[in-house]
Amino acid sequence: MEKKCVFLSVSLFSYVFFCIPFAHAETVTSPSIIISEVQTKGTKADDEFIRLSTADSDPVALTGFKLIQTKFSEKKLSCSDETLVPTSKFAAKSIPGNGSLLIAHPGYEGTDVVDIFYAKSNTLTENTMRISLLDEHGN
Repeated sequence: MEKKCVFLSVSLFSYVFFCIPFAHAETVTSPSIIISEVQTKGTKADDEFIRLSTADSDPVALTGFKLIQTKFSEKKLSCSDETLVPTSKFAAKSIPGNGSLLIAHPGYEGTDVVDIFYAKSNTLTENTMRISLLDEHGN
């Protein structure tokens, strides 16, 4: 009985160390996207935009992303999140390598080409505390 136990132990040891491939760490880098520019007012109150940029040399796909803003309510003395640009607007959109993408209110009066317009009812105000770009996992 003892011989079988030793044989089984040696066999298990050999299998684990010689048959199962060793795990290796793989570095995975996600594309870097930054909110590089925000204008809350221009020549009029709704002349506003948000520019997303990347320094990656390859295009960065935005499918599944959404843009939210955190607004402060003076009445409630609290902050709440609201979707500024839903995931449906980012479908099949991408930021070109080493480039940018412009997201704007329909009242935007600048000369740069707008890639995505958000709803006229959404506005950036002095009560906008934060703007966040979230992927499909909420990161």
